[in-house]
Amino acid sequence: AKMRDAIDNVARMREVAGNDMDLCIEIHRRLTPAEAIVFAQGIEQFHPMFIEDPMRYEDADSMARIADKINIPIATGERFSTIYEFQTLLSRNAMEYARVDLCLCGGITGARKVAAIAEAHNVMIVPHNPLSPVGLAACLQLDAAIPNFAIQEYSTGFEANVMVSQTRHLGTDMVDDVPLPVEGFVQIPDRPGIGLDLVPDPAKIRPALSKPVLMRMHKDGSPVDQ
Repeated sequence: AKMRDAIDNVARMREVAGNDMDLCIEIHRRLTPAEAIVFAQGIEQFHPMFIEDPMRYEDADSMARIADKINIPIATGERFSTIYEFQTLLSRNAMEYARVDLCLCGGITGARKVAAIAEAHNVMIVPHNPLSPVGLAACLQLDAAIPNFAIQEYSTGFEANVMVSQTRHLGTDMVDDVPLPVEGFVQIPDRPGIGLDLVPDPAKIRPALSKPVLMRMHKDGSPVDQ
């Protein structure tokens, strides 16, 4: 039932989106390798762009096992902090899209190193940025400087731990400029630095938000690490 429900959800997304929109399927490390294989084979007919983090990332050999048995590209790497973690998966042909996070991997310099290693494996870069326009601006500088850029995450729907639909980027009121998407593209900022500045007293506009550590629970009450 778990697999049927998940596959049906993707079918409904494809029906609503039509065939002119790419679907990027985020799993958030919630499946076992066996479940990931069944799920990916079940949604192949809806031709998603990629399946992201189908399992926990520590076991590179199991991720490679999944990649070998499915026909949907795997995207992963948002929790990696070193070039060596990326290299472990790249050397096993276990990813087609590297989800490098500039806030974890050493900034723009660290991300460019990852991009260079990925380029040598013909793997594309999809920078991870569910954060603020500051993170977006840094990602855009990376995107403009590498030959293997694919798409850029542009966060508009997660406000104070609540999913909302809006057109502005998350945290737009903290900075003096945010490039807006036009037909799926954004202009690369060309001002000094990364192309924007914080407004006065941004901490007053966006007070620190404390998020409790929560675990998803099985029906039997045991926690699920995700």
